Amino acid sequence: MSRFQISNIKVMKEHQTITPESILASVKEMFAEIRAETAKTSAEFDRRMEEFDRRIKELENTGGKWLDDYRYDDDPSFYECLDLKNQKYFGEYFYSSAAKSSGPKKNGDKGRYEYGIQLWNDKSVGLMEYVFDSDCVAKLINKAQTYREDDPYYKTHQVYLGAIIKDFDHELETECIREGIAILRKVGNKIVVNDEHIKAF
Repeated sequence: MSRFQISNIKVMKEHQTITPESILASVKEMFAEIRAETAKTSAEFDRRMEEFDRRIKELENTGGKWLDDYRYDDDPSFYECLDLKNQKYFGEYFYSSAAKSSGPKKNGDKGRYEYGIQLWNDKSVGLMEYVFDSDCVAKLINKAQTYREDDPYYKTHQVYLGAIIKDFDHELETECIREGIAILRKVGNKIVVNDEHIKAF
């Protein structure tokens, strides 16, 4: 084997005789360094991802109400299109309504009992909220339970749920139907209601 220079292999010095063993040793050393650097980079990457996940969870917990507000305010005209005198919702007529209002509160608890739209009559309450995914459906179902629990006046009322869905999402609609939640959509100046499958909560 002839003598020559290899400048990019650290362990080999200038004008060193190259042998298969020396090349193999140099390559092993280079791979060991690459592995060590990769492990270090990977650990840093994992640390950053954990930090990112932590911040996302923090935003979900503290920013949820802002997100709900944004979602509702995105289309405030939905409430204006409700026609309580001429249209049934949840198979009934309602005589009173409120948009983006607070429901019954217990022990000063606030955000948990805010609802997009509430409808009332003598025997029923209708709760309508924008629904974008399965998490929203679960939260809406939970609100039906807490609504009646936290105000004795509504203890004997039927509570119906309505999912305001802006986009056509077959899976989401199927989930609402399975859970007994009415599906509401604004079409022009009218509210189209699919409530054949509803159940009282």
